[in-house]
Amino acid sequence: MGHIDTGQEGIFQAPGNHEELSELERMGVVIEYFFRSGAYKNLETYSARGWPRPVTDRYYPEMTTADPVYAVWGQRK
Repeated sequence: MGHIDTGQEGIFQAPGNHEELSELERMGVVIEYFFRSGAYKNLETYSARGWPRPVTDRYYPEMTTADPVYAVWGQRK
């Protein structure tokens, strides 16, 4: 079980194995934690995938796309 300490409502337990969730589903779990805590408003998510990897990157040309970025945020109430 995974957990996150939201600071106000305590720790929420996520059922199952997080490794079985897709990357986007994991963002959904995190935003649900934020929502359930009641401590945040204006929740948002962002994901960026498939961007080209810079030719100066040490993993180029073996990997031509950059690592994905996933973000979840909100404002404290």
